[in-house]
Amino acid sequence: MRKVRIIELGHFYRYTLKNKWLIKIENKNINFIKNDPIGFVVLDENKQRVGKVLDIIGNVNSPYALVEPFPHYNPPKEVHIELVEKVRRK
Repeated sequence: MRKVRIIELGHFYRYTLKNKWLIKIENKNINFIKNDPIGFVVLDENKQRVGKVLDIIGNVNSPYALVEPFPHYNPPKEVHIELVEKVRRK
C-alpha cells in the first residue's frame, strides 16, 4: 500500500537550463534522506500536475529543486509535491 501526501515545497525562482524551473525550497520540514523527492510529481496551487523534480541542488541550508515542466504549463507561484510513502505492514 502507498500513502500520498501533498506538501508545499516552495516558490518559483527562475528559468534555467533550457526552460527548466528552479524552485526555492522553503519548507524546512522535508526529510530528504527519508523521502528523496527526485522523480516526484510537482503540483501548482490548484493541485494540477505541472512537472517533476529532476534534482535537489545548492546549499543544505538553502536548497533548490530543479523541475522539468510538463508541456504547455507556466511556472506556478506556489509549488507543492506529491510525497508517496510506502505503508509498512506490521
